[in-house]
Amino acid sequence: MSSAPSGAAPLARQHSGAAPAHSHPCSVALSAVGLDKHFARKHAVKNATFSVSRGCVFGFLGPNGAGKTTALRLVLGLLKADAGDVRVLGLDPAKQPREVRLRTGYVSQLHSVYGDLAIDENLRFFGRLYGIGGRELDDCIAEQKARFRLEEHRGPVAGLGTGVQRRAALACALIHRPELLILDEPTSGMDSLGRRNFWTFLGELTAGGTTIVITTHHLEEAEGCDDLALMLDGEVRFQGSPMELKVRYAGPVLAVSCDPWEAGFTALREAYGASLFGTASHVDGLAATAADVKALLARRDVRIVRVDERPPTMEDVFLRATMGLPSQPVDPPPSVAEPPRAGTLLS
Repeated sequence: MSSAPSGAAPLARQHSGAAPAHSHPCSVALSAVGLDKHFARKHAVKNATFSVSRGCVFGFLGPNGAGKTTALRLVLGLLKADAGDVRVLGLDPAKQPREVRLRTGYVSQLHSVYGDLAIDENLRFFGRLYGIGGRELDDCIAEQKARFRLEEHRGPVAGLGTGVQRRAALACALIHRPELLILDEPTSGMDSLGRRNFWTFLGELTAGGTTIVITTHHLEEAEGCDDLALMLDGEVRFQGSPMELKVRYAGPVLAVSCDPWEAGFTALREAYGASLFGTASHVDGLAATAADVKALLARRDVRIVRVDERPPTMEDVFLRATMGLPSQPVDPPPSVAEPPRAGTLLS
């Protein structure tokens, strides 16, 4: 549910208009130190430490089951942590849950709105939970419907398309103008144009001072984040900018075209963990050199058409990290280096 309190009583309204009354001089919007959570058969989050600066887009990147959703629910106080210290906008979510929920918006992967209610009814319900009423609520509803192009959609939300449902969930999460917006796979079900428009909207929110935390499987979306946390097997392995992540897992990629490509790919996958893109085999340049590749394929009687070396993409970085290959802490070349950031490898 969209950061709504579990009790029936509405939250007291703490601010009006676009500017939150509870401003805080601290530059950190969200932080977690030593966050830990066990379930019956799974250690879901393992001593996770990360921090999110105010006014940025922070991305959680990781495969399914890495612990991203659990970590978000822990920092919001929706789950009780076994260990660790969390601060959200300077507040302790374990001791001040209502204050935290009042100042944050949350959209989960599923069930973020009531399917048997229409969009207007969902927006009015969530608005009232936050103590908004009268003309102000009417204005907020009209604003959100226009922002997310929801004016023409009628009937229960469950009967609408997935993309419309996701937009409706975002509208509900923003009805009270939160300072911190947490989105779990928000572009699931959106087409390419919808995702592009959505990220344009995120840029507008951060320009207005909103902090955004997002989980995503779309690697091109990870490129659009100011900072990233790479989460694998419940652990935060890295935090830094997308460029720093590429640098940490740096190394050229060898794009190998050969004939027959099936035999070449099989050999390169067995020897170097190659992945297939079309009929070209991509080999991690830190695992093998072009000479290694040519020698291996010659022994297998596979004809090499060409071997091209290129810089790694975010997909190459992600595959390298998730395969457990070692990182390579090197300095970025001056031509692509970003302004200094606090990129840190966490082990």
